[in-house]
Formats: sequence, C-alpha cells, structure tokens
Amino acid sequence: LQDEADRQEAESLVAWAIAQVKNDNYREVLELTYLEKLSAEEIVDRLGITMDNLYQRRSRGVRELERILRAHRA
Repeated sequence: LQDEADRQEAESLVAWAIAQVKNDNYREVLELTYLEKLSAEEIVDRLGITMDNLYQRRSRGVRELERILRAHRA
C-alpha cells in the first residue's frame, strides 16, 4: 500500500514538473513519454517528426526536467 502511495506521489511530482517545462516541443514529448506512456514509434507517428528529432527533444526535455526537480527540492 505504501509503495502504491509513493508511486502516485512520484507520478504527481513528475506531472507537475513536466508542466513547468517552457518549451512546448519538449513538454509535449515528455507528456507523451511519461504521462501517456507511448512508445517512441507512437510519438513519432503522432507528432509527425523523425526519430532523431524525438530523441533530441526528449534528451533536452529531460535535462530541463532535472533542473526543475532539483530547484524544487532546494
């Protein structure tokens, strides 16, 4: 029961942090990846972008997400 509560709290924190990402392209990829849990192929199809572009947006978005979460902890 505690594990489920911890998981829900973590998901809520990630959703909040994703909403703080200012770049729309990065935020959209993060939402589809972590909130909707779509595969890379599904995201590429939905957004009409290349796989390279997806990985670039995701990588940059994750760096921004890390910065937001670190600032939140401080």
